[in-house]
Amino acid sequence: MGEIRLPWRDIIPAWYELGIHDGKTLVISVHPKALSLLDRVSLDSPIIRDYNRRLEVPPFVLSKKERWGFGGVIQCVSGEKGWVSYHCPLPVYRKRWEKDASGRGWAIAIRASLNVLFMSLGSYPDEDTDCDTPQLIIVEGLMVQEALNSGALSAIVTPGMNPFLSSPEKGSLELIRSAMQIADEHMWRPDRKKDSLFPLQFKVNFSGPTAIHLSVPGNACGLDPSFGSGSYEGPSHGYRLSPHNVDSGIQQLSLLMGLARLCELERAMYR
Repeated sequence: MGEIRLPWRDIIPAWYELGIHDGKTLVISVHPKALSLLDRVSLDSPIIRDYNRRLEVPPFVLSKKERWGFGGVIQCVSGEKGWVSYHCPLPVYRKRWEKDASGRGWAIAIRASLNVLFMSLGSYPDEDTDCDTPQLIIVEGLMVQEALNSGALSAIVTPGMNPFLSSPEKGSLELIRSAMQIADEHMWRPDRKKDSLFPLQFKVNFSGPTAIHLSVPGNACGLDPSFGSGSYEGPSHGYRLSPHNVDSGIQQLSLLMGLARLCELERAMYR
């Protein structure tokens, strides 16, 4: 049995990366050695059967060549050196707490597909990749329900993020904040209200040398360093980010886009 590694303490070569395309599309790029993790998903997987049972989702598509996920909502794009990028356009909602504007259940299908993807990528590949960049962000899971209080999101910020988090430029933090706001405005477009105070609710703060907090509109809604296993212990380690009052899919996906921009900014420091 191999040595057990803790992603909030150990530097591990990247097996997937987060990014953003055109401000409205989440991108998950997967190293070729990690693609086998997705092969473990089948139409009979417990999570697929559970979502089929309790959610109004279209059939799951397994192909990694063109489309993937419930209804094929995620587009597969081949990249350099065998990497595959999964492009997931953000949904547009009729209202902030209601189903998506398409009326076809794409919003819940997108969130459910992303959760299956991130859960599949939650374990390490059988063999470390040859990536020069360490794994930076690990999305542990997205709560997916068709109800209020159903948008929880948790992630791990690895020690590989510390070069950026220890001395971020002010402009970089604005890019993270802006990514969340752009995502929110796109998803809530049909019911957007002109409120000059609304943008002020998107925030990126620190409570320690590398302890980052992401906030989006809501009742103290955001991601904060957690307590217990994977808690923040100072600038030499990583830590878990746990949700606080993340009630909706819009909040969940906006925060996820903030994490994607954070990952992009740190990745640029390694290249």
